[in-house]
Amino acid sequence: MQAFEPTVIMEHEAVIGGFKCLYWLVKNEMGHHTNYPSCLAQLLGCDYFEKLKVDQRNNYQSHRIVDEMLEILAQILELPTLQEIRSSQAISLEVDETTDVSRHLDLHVRHLDKEGCVFHHFLDLVTLEDGKTDSVVAAIKSVLQKKELPVDGLYGLGTDDAAVMTGRLNGVAKQLTDSFPKLVSVACAAHRLALACKDASNAVRYMANFRNDLQELHLFFRNSANRSATLRSAATTLGLNDLKVKEVKDTRWFKT
Repeated sequence: MQAFEPTVIMEHEAVIGGFKCLYWLVKNEMGHHTNYPSCLAQLLGCDYFEKLKVDQRNNYQSHRIVDEMLEILAQILELPTLQEIRSSQAISLEVDETTDVSRHLDLHVRHLDKEGCVFHHFLDLVTLEDGKTDSVVAAIKSVLQKKELPVDGLYGLGTDDAAVMTGRLNGVAKQLTDSFPKLVSVACAAHRLALACKDASNAVRYMANFRNDLQELHLFFRNSANRSATLRSAATTLGLNDLKVKEVKDTRWFKT
């Protein structure tokens, strides 16, 4: 029994040390999959880190194990925030869809504390099978249920002005308002302004031609490695850094 207890304590300390390494990487916004093994390797001089090596194939360093450890950390760190949100008298959601690599739904929450101060927190990032209204609504309701948030205190919804979000007959805001009658939906003013500017510029031939010329210039360099190299060489000669011809976007603004 005396020999067994130190072994258990050492293994326990080793796992805690592994969690600390992972937390440090995430806190400093460093890649956890690529840097976690090397971070552990620098600490293997400590005896208790050797206990992470169960055998040659199990050593708490695989991507699957790291992801599971990260999920455990997230749940522990998230709990105090969720408790504050659950005790709030009023909460609102901000949702946005992203399709950069795969289709995801980004959810943020705002809530009031007992003193009436407003707090803003990241809530979840959910994978979507498609961008249809029903899928987005189902994802939002699933997050609300999973996080055990008080839907009786859900008063606000912020979205962009995409049709799937603000459609009058069957948009996300319409469906959620039907489910939560107190909900007030607000579309992003910056997104609406950008769309209005786009429509207005399309009605002016000069602006439409100017936009098309910029887009063709972007494609001219993007589709050729030699042309891109020539552009970089010209930038070096002119003393300019990171000279690029960016793609023309209808919705682009600076976040303040």
